[in-house]
Amino acid sequence: MKFSRKQELEADRDAATMLSRAGYVGRVCQQELVFMYSSIGNGSITEPESTHPGYEDRIKSIRNHYDTLKKQPTKPQKDTLASYNYDSLDNLLTLTPLSR
Repeated sequence: MKFSRKQELEADRDAATMLSRAGYVGRVCQQELVFMYSSIGNGSITEPESTHPGYEDRIKSIRNHYDTLKKQPTKPQKDTLASYNYDSLDNLLTLTPLSR
């Protein structure tokens, strides 16, 4: 279960990095976690058998990640040539990089 919790924290960090690189200002993922947990009234701790980290562990991890992102200079990314395909039935966006 510890591995599953680690993957969840990694997914949170990856999402925060992606949104930050996409130009979203602020701590969007951290705010969403706070909103989600407060909306459902779940502030549970990480239990040994839990597949997901508890509220405090998740918030601490994402807060630390945002602090790290803030210290790193943002490097402009080169434009990527790509093809996009959106499937509304599956709500799936597929990006296929194209060679130059």
